[in-house]
Parts: sequence; C-alpha cells; structure tokens
Amino acid sequence: MIYLESFGNFFPSFEKEEIEKIFKQHHYGNVERIWVTPGLLLASTDGDQVLHPICTHSAASSSSSVHWSLHIQTESTVLDVLINANPCNPALATIIYVVEESGHVQCWQQSNTTYVWKMVYRLHLANSHVDVLTPSDPLTSSDLTSTRVTSACLLPEHHLLYWCEQQQRQGTNRNRNTIYKLQLPGSTIEDSSSQKMPIERQTILQNCPPCSLYNLSCSILIIPDEM
Repeated sequence: MIYLESFGNFFPSFEKEEIEKIFKQHHYGNVERIWVTPGLLLASTDGDQVLHPICTHSAASSSSSVHWSLHIQTESTVLDVLINANPCNPALATIIYVVEESGHVQCWQQSNTTYVWKMVYRLHLANSHVDVLTPSDPLTSSDLTSTRVTSACLLPEHHLLYWCEQQQRQGTNRNRNTIYKLQLPGSTIEDSSSQKMPIERQTILQNCPPCSLYNLSCSILIIPDEM
C-alpha cells in the first residue's frame, strides 16, 4: 500500500516554517531544483541563482536559527551542488561546493556542533591558475574566451574536482570542450588561508564532445552528450 504524505512531515518542526515559505508559499520564487543528502536538503530559486540549505538534523533545533535562514546568492546560474557529507561519521562537518555555469565555485562548511554555515573560500575555474579567494576577495574572470562549465563532479576522498568546460574563442562560432581536474585546498578556513599560491588545473581530455561527469566510487564516469 502506498500512502502520500505532506512534504513537510518529513522535516523537524523547527524547519516547517521555512519549508512552507519555499515550497508552498513560493516566498522566494519558484523552486527550480533540489538536492538531498542525509541531514540536508538544498533548494534553488530565483532562476537557479539563490540556494536555501535546509537542515534536517533534529539536534539542530537547539542551535541558533542562523543555519536555517541562510540564503546563498550566486553570481550566475547554479550548475550543480556537490555535497561532501559522511552520515556514518557525524564528527565530520558537511561541506558543499556550489558550482556555477560561469566557473565560479563557493565552498561552504556546516559546523557539526552549531549547524551554522560558513563560506570557506571561492574559486574561479576558468583561469588556468586558480586562485583560492577568501569570502571578501573580489571574483576574477577570464576575458580571453567565453567560458561555460557544463558538468562537474567531486571525488571527496581525494579532494578532487572534475569539470567539463565549453569555450568559444572570440571571432569563431565553434565550441571547444575540455575536461579538467583540480586538487581542492583543505576544507577548513585555516587550510584555505594557508593556500597562498594559485592551484594549477590539470587537463584530462581536450577537444572532446560535451560530456556529463559522474562520481563512480573512487573514479569518475565520463559520458559524451553527443555521439
């Protein structure tokens, strides 16, 4: 027998007001997409440019309300949210990487004691030498090409980020697709602050068709979108 229940019944009572605002009242606009992992749900609104993390840990109800009223604003459309969470080890903090189509990446960490979110660092993947930016640093961009990230995946065990990038050179109508990987800095504010030198991105595959990337255990799966 299958029963239908209200979506809000699956969340702690302290979150129900925010759930109502996002999914029922459309207080922040239409919901575009959702991402779910144990203890966390994220919803995007406003044309995929605002993210709303919703904590589902019952223990978080005794914490400050800051964690559930957070709204993450992005510079461009969100491509994907990559989640590094370990429900088998609650001592490890939840980390999310908000990847935008423009190549901007925001790294956020949720405290495993207060459940408050903090931005750890930002990156811009379109630069061959990727600077690790603090939350207060201005974003950088590349003026040489029109660049769009079309797919991304994370290997959390190795702190590796993979992405497929589509480039259009000025004066041409042809796109070039390249798959890169990047060794991410540490997942704490202290680790990222000690990262003074730019990180060199590594080319995995050049002049390939547009591809979708997926996490496959300790490796990645590359599936061409066009044959």
